Amino acid sequence: MYTRILTVGMFLGHFRPVPNIIKQILSGNGGGEVVEVEDGFAALKRLSETPFDGVLFAWDMEPMTAQRFLCELPPQIRPFPLIAAVVRPEEGAKAIASGATTWIGRPASAHSLVQKMPALLAPIPEAYQHAA
Repeated sequence: MYTRILTVGMFLGHFRPVPNIIKQILSGNGGGEVVEVEDGFAALKRLSETPFDGVLFAWDMEPMTAQRFLCELPPQIRPFPLIAAVVRPEEGAKAIASGATTWIGRPASAHSLVQKMPALLAPIPEAYQHAA
């Protein structure tokens, strides 16, 4: 199964390794692509041009806030999981209330990513299970 995931604002802080973890999981599951964009503005543009199977975004992204990103996301391109990466668990509830499907906290690992995005990433490839 080929999977396309868009990551937004994951360049700084605690979630910096997440796109690479996802790439490794996808490569062991038959392939996929992780497209990384810097902010919500770039994400909205990419989503209007290209279909994705899921979006993983930093709750504390800037300059567009995650709440604004979720509000501006057109309903016709929302049928995929929207996963918020949060620093504090209480931010997860805010993300869900704002329209996210689910959330991940830190530290993000292959196991936590697969648990939160099973339709996109499961199972963890055997070769990667021990490194996670």
